[in-house]
Order: sequence, then structure tokens, then C-alpha cells
Amino acid sequence: MKKEDKAWLLAVAYATTQPDDVTPEEFLSEVERSEVDFLSLLTRQEEDKSNEALKVWEKLGSSN
Repeated sequence: MKKEDKAWLLAVAYATTQPDDVTPEEFLSEVERSEVDFLSLLTRQEEDKSNEALKVWEKLGSSN
């Protein structure tokens, strides 16, 4: 995602949620922390799917 698109999306999220007593800097910090968390979750999910696909592939190979 381009920086300009990310900035626009963050501005929309910030303006839409209008968090009480949260500065844009604090909001961005929280978003970046959450981004790391979600990236980790997505990576783990992809690894799980890959491992499951490998198991199915191995099962198919052993049945022949």
C-alpha cells in the first residue's frame, strides 16, 4: 500500500472513530502496533494453511 493511500485510510479511520483524548500521533502508534499484531496473525494463518495443504498432499501421495 502506498504511503498516501495509507495516510488517507488512517485519516478516515481517525475521523470516523473520533477517539476521545487520543492525538493523531497516539492513534498512529496504536495502528502501527496493531498492524504488527495482525501481520503476525496473518503470517501464522498462512503457515497453518500451507502446513494443512502439505498434509493433504502427502496423504494423497501415500494413497497411490
